[in-house]
Amino acid sequence: MTSRAVADRLGRRLPQLSPIRARLLEAGTIMAVGDRLQFTVPGFGAWISQQPRPSTA
Repeated sequence: MTSRAVADRLGRRLPQLSPIRARLLEAGTIMAVGDRLQFTVPGFGAWISQQPRPSTA
């Protein structure tokens, strides 16, 4: 998934997520492969996809 797709899914602007992306990269939780992001823990992306989205109300 690209950083843009993550921002769109969360309803945020890309610059709002840049610090979070940087921290996740530094911690080794995600890695950048070209323009795509990948989790370093197998199955973590699928687990996150199954979680309910936070309420915006």
